[in-house]
Amino acid sequence: MVQSGGPADLAGLVVGDIVVKMGGEPISGLGARSANDSSAWPVGTPVALTVERDDAEVTVQLVPETAP
Repeated sequence: MVQSGGPADLAGLVVGDIVVKMGGEPISGLGARSANDSSAWPVGTPVALTVERDDAEVTVQLVPETAP
């Protein structure tokens, strides 16, 4: 799910995208440090996300926000 108006939507992510890199660093699974360490990606500071989409890699800029 991509919430309308949320950070993922604003970055251009779509349902089905598979995140493979954050900030240029490869990730794997939910246990990856870069995916779970919120201090690595400060609120308001853009981070590059590379996703697999339709057999291609696409890189977008996501701006983390404070959780509601």
